[in-house]
Amino acid sequence: MMALEEGLNLLFSGHHSQSVLLLRKAIPLINITNDEEAKILVPTLANFAEGIAFLLQGNAHDAVKLLRISSDEIQRLNFFIPGMKKSLLSFKAAAELAVARTHMNIGDIPEVEATFGKVIQIHEELLSILDETNIEDFPLFNEVFGTRLEISLVFMRFDLEALDFDSLINRVDFTKHNLEKLSNFIEKTPESPIKIALEIVQTLYVIFEIYSRIGKNIIIERLPLKKTEMEELLIADKKIFEARQKANNAGDRGKMFLYTINQLKRLNDSFFTIGKVQKNDFGRMSGLIALGALILQVIIVHLTIRPTGNAAILFFLGEIIVSLIAGYGYEALKFKPLLKLYSDSIRKKSNGKKNDA
Repeated sequence: MMALEEGLNLLFSGHHSQSVLLLRKAIPLINITNDEEAKILVPTLANFAEGIAFLLQGNAHDAVKLLRISSDEIQRLNFFIPGMKKSLLSFKAAAELAVARTHMNIGDIPEVEATFGKVIQIHEELLSILDETNIEDFPLFNEVFGTRLEISLVFMRFDLEALDFDSLINRVDFTKHNLEKLSNFIEKTPESPIKIALEIVQTLYVIFEIYSRIGKNIIIERLPLKKTEMEELLIADKKIFEARQKANNAGDRGKMFLYTINQLKRLNDSFFTIGKVQKNDFGRMSGLIALGALILQVIIVHLTIRPTGNAAILFFLGEIIVSLIAGYGYEALKFKPLLKLYSDSIRKKSNGKKNDA
């Protein structure tokens, strides 16, 4: 029975792959006892553990089969043991999550939304029988609010891919309540792959929250990066690194986040690149404005005043300086050598007139 005890400990701490072998190893021993409930429960837990392991590995198709079998078996047990209701709802939600993953794999977004809706309904029923003061219910609270946050992250990713920043902003605001709830229970959760996975979900939310604030300005409005936006992108880059480190330490549970983390890294780098391009575009536009102003001044001055000799050179330098100010504004101070040359020439000309007098 040591295998059973160790298998259960691994299962409830989030080491699903490792727990499967030990739980299956215990089944022959359970079958020779008179404990009819255990004869159903242990194989059911083994199926559940293997189903979750498949789900975390991206094999949603096989996960659905095992999770539905385990959900049906728990329902049978619940008929005899009313206290199994919480586990029954948890297993049902896991089975529907696996179904949602299969729809995601084929890109059927409407079915993904509908199936996630079923998960949320099941969790609402589960929340109605959980007690926030009962420490034994904390893992189920983590499951509910962690899953809700993870579902929101899926659709936040869809919003980003569609460049629908208005929807992203609304979703971030709507999800904040679940994040706060989850944070309360994570603090009381012992270290395990499950806790690390929940921390990854928290970290990813922070990254999406940053993108909801700055993405529209950079991508849609085509505005150059501001200093504050640059700082936020640096924070996002740091958070992406943290999420990757945690994912690498979370076993199978961490692997499911790696695709999203890698995509966010590419997106973050693109935000930096696009922001820099905008600055260059601004510089080119300023140059065009300055050139246009110069041509206009040359035409006006040489059609009216028609300066000659040194005066013509001074007028031309003055026209260049006015053009730079028109195009670049305060940025024209970068051309200080030209400004100094012009002021020195004016000063010499003025001194020459005084000497002649």
